[in-house]
Amino acid sequence: MAAFAIDTNGRAVMSTFKALTSDDPLFTAAVRAKLPSYRFTPATLRGKPVLSLAKMPFVFRIRPGGPAARIRRPPDLSRGPLPLSDTQRPAC
Repeated sequence: MAAFAIDTNGRAVMSTFKALTSDDPLFTAAVRAKLPSYRFTPATLRGKPVLSLAKMPFVFRIRPGGPAARIRRPPDLSRGPLPLSDTQRPAC
């Protein structure tokens, strides 16, 4: 769940963004990155748009075969560090 202000043009005011609940910091970062592209209908008072506060849930679902399924797992370091490749070796 995220909370933020919506300005009179229907845009999120990112300086007011706050993640109220989040299962992972990467989900929060994804919402923070995407929210500026959203457009809302601004609240009105006596027929004129006004600044308002909003709470909005964001739900993430991982689909089989979707982009998250193609993310590489980190290497297994239980047997020690991996050897450096030639491109990773420091120059002498």
